[in-house]
Amino acid sequence: MRPVGFLAAALLLYGGLSVPAPAEPGWIEGGIAVGLLLAAGWPQIWAVVSGRLMGDRAASPVERIGTLVLWCLALLGLARGGLAGWNGNDIVRDLASLGFLFLPVFLGRTLRQAGEPGLRILGLALAGAGVLFSLRWWQATGLPRLTTDPTLWVEGRDYLLNSLAAPFATIALLVSADDLAMRALSPGGRFLWRSAAVAAGGLIGVALGIAGHRGALGAVGVGLLAGIVAQTPRPLGRLAVWGGVLGGVLIAGLWFPEELFALLEPVIRKTRLVGLNGREQELMTVLDAVTSSGIMALLGTGWGGLLANPAVDGWRVSFVHNLPAYMLLKGGVVGLLLLVVYAGAFFPALCRLLRERPALGAAILPTLLVGIVLHTSFKYLCFGALLTLLAAAGETRQPAYKHKK
Repeated sequence: MRPVGFLAAALLLYGGLSVPAPAEPGWIEGGIAVGLLLAAGWPQIWAVVSGRLMGDRAASPVERIGTLVLWCLALLGLARGGLAGWNGNDIVRDLASLGFLFLPVFLGRTLRQAGEPGLRILGLALAGAGVLFSLRWWQATGLPRLTTDPTLWVEGRDYLLNSLAAPFATIALLVSADDLAMRALSPGGRFLWRSAAVAAGGLIGVALGIAGHRGALGAVGVGLLAGIVAQTPRPLGRLAVWGGVLGGVLIAGLWFPEELFALLEPVIRKTRLVGLNGREQELMTVLDAVTSSGIMALLGTGWGGLLANPAVDGWRVSFVHNLPAYMLLKGGVVGLLLLVVYAGAFFPALCRLLRERPALGAAILPTLLVGIVLHTSFKYLCFGALLTLLAAAGETRQPAYKHKK
């Protein structure tokens, strides 16, 4: 099996048998880890661990800069957490999450060698993980009926729909299915593939709605609209799309207000009941903790540090629901600045992605924003896979795939 095949296998195992944030990693998670290690390959792993990748001219900016930032964050956080005496298991969990965040650094060589086929395999595997998570959610929750009853905002025991693979798959399958197709298809095969993609994407979207994932639903809405506009070839056509959407909303509001309200009522009611889920208090708690001393402001708690988080009823946990706030808590101002440097390394790839594969970009960017701003999913494997897909899509120089006429 080629290295990118191991990556696909790890993602499908993740969606099919694991959970987004396993409390007690077992043999399944061990299998995922082995798949990721085989996908990265020993030469790349050693180049990162030894720091040699920083000076490798054949590596991408994400790999070179990412290696430097990873080294700095890992060492500073370990020194700070070790001196503070934090629990070893908490330190290890934080470091594992850091590894997911820097997955593009470890997988850059594999995706570069795999080229366009590897990019499509990664996109399909990530979308497949989202489909598998949603199917498992439907099965575990007993296929709840569509209702505005808030008692049926079913999360499920394992919070399967918290994975960013779910909203990514929804958008990608609905507006970017051709970007994921592996080869030229006959007209009949193309119709079957697109029909299956639309059915799977719709199934996930309905699941996200029933579960009340407001951030994911917002990302899906933005991504779908952006994807449709991106694939409309002419400016007048794009203007027509925007006009059609706004006109449709206006007509629905004027002629069918009760029906429109019924569709929006679950989200409105959940917002009334839980508001922002304590996110604003959480941010203030982080700021209070960081400003409590000079060393906290500079270096944060270090890896393994806990916070009495008001967003989860004051429990002492190792996470917050926002990547910049999390990095500020764990790494202080230094950690936050290093995160900005790492994000800047993606800028060239991002520009190329939006220019050459805008529909795929519409699936990736809104989904990533959910993990960065609203959710703890920046600590999950799916977030690292999305970052890897962004980097690979922006750095793969092969011409975009076109169907045979």
